[in-house]
Amino acid sequence: MMHALRRTVGDDAFFGTLQRWTADHAYGNASFPQFEALAAKVSGKDLKGFFDAWAHGTTMPSKEYLYPGTLAPLADGRHG
Repeated sequence: MMHALRRTVGDDAFFGTLQRWTADHAYGNASFPQFEALAAKVSGKDLKGFFDAWAHGTTMPSKEYLYPGTLAPLADGRHG
């Protein structure tokens, strides 16, 4: 899921989210919904579908979420 999130939001937003998350919660606890909200805020993207597919669903995520961004060629067997 984390690799797919990275491919969905891009490196800058992904690593920015992780850095902010660890700084904001270094000495405490937080919830996964808080992580979802932070990732959406930092990336500026609506990640509801992504997190619904990966964290809240009961089936394998659709190819849209399983192979986002540069991983898309893997969805149809292309490896170039």
